[in-house]
Amino acid sequence: MATPTSLIRTFSRDMDRLFGEFGGRPRWNLPSLLTDEGGDVRWVPDIEVERKNGALVVKADLPGMKKEEVTVRVENDRLTIEGERRQESEEKREGYYHSERSYGHFCRTIALPEGAKTEDAKAAFKDGVLEVTVPVPKVEAPAPRQLPIG
Repeated sequence: MATPTSLIRTFSRDMDRLFGEFGGRPRWNLPSLLTDEGGDVRWVPDIEVERKNGALVVKADLPGMKKEEVTVRVENDRLTIEGERRQESEEKREGYYHSERSYGHFCRTIALPEGAKTEDAKAAFKDGVLEVTVPVPKVEAPAPRQLPIG
């Protein structure tokens, strides 16, 4: 029986395949929220993408992580942020002990705009926030024009 999450996952794959058949790059960046078994929810870091000062700026919130636990790659006009988050907590009180560990791999991929200068991309990590800057060409919006109504 199909679950709502498996239907979303299938839809995302189908859309990627459809765009690939038309020669385009897949633009569906739906994160994989569930394991392949459709069970436990994975941790997916929040990502913010904006154009600012002639660059595409990508910020990823990675609380509790160290820069050594994160990999940033640029390939085939895509920026990929990948890593594994490990959290451990332990609480001891008189007559009480609680220990909890969680591990989770994440991978986020962002399509880069045409003409992105990937050779000049830079990454910085501070206070649990990864910031990747990729220079991009300025995009000039065409002047608006009024269309006659026929």
